[in-house]
Amino acid sequence: MYVGNGQARTVIRDYEFYFPKSKKIKKKSGQIIAETKQERIKFDVLLTSYEMINLDTASLKPIQWECMIVDEGHRLKNKDSKLFLALKQYSCKHRVLLTGTPLQNNLDELFMLMHFLDDGKFGSLEEFREEFKDINQEEQISRLHKMLHPHLLRRIKKDILTRRGGAQISLINVVMELRKLCCHPYMLEGVEPDIRDAMKLTDN
Repeated sequence: MYVGNGQARTVIRDYEFYFPKSKKIKKKSGQIIAETKQERIKFDVLLTSYEMINLDTASLKPIQWECMIVDEGHRLKNKDSKLFLALKQYSCKHRVLLTGTPLQNNLDELFMLMHFLDDGKFGSLEEFREEFKDINQEEQISRLHKMLHPHLLRRIKKDILTRRGGAQISLINVVMELRKLCCHPYMLEGVEPDIRDAMKLTDN
């Protein structure tokens, strides 16, 4: 976890990012080569926030990343955003965007996300606009879907909300019920005892 105030992050960088420099390695050719900083990286996964990315790009950008996974990926739909510009400078072999927010059929926003993932295939916004200028036509929609297909793994809402056994219980609903219980146990449906004669209870 790469979070915290400036001092805490300095400690993480000093002690948790890299193994200490080892002795120089002698290869068969007789050439002596020291381990690179990249080869001394300690962690397998670094989990951080957008704020840390913007604050510490100078420390994080030099690392050769194997894979970058961006949560709330729809935040990269604007090419002028500070986050987009910062992350685009990072060197990584693979990029993955996670998002649950629809793009509202906006071609420009869709292009920017795809450009972030693969700027070789999606290199020119103008060409993309020209190619799909009549996006309401079924042929163009089909062609766009075919172009996007290798890059998308989509879950449909109905698949998330239901299973073979029926609708899933939302954790939020469970928490709400527990809040009711803390206020008064009888606020939970089915908990209050069945009192058939309220007058008898009053008399006693």
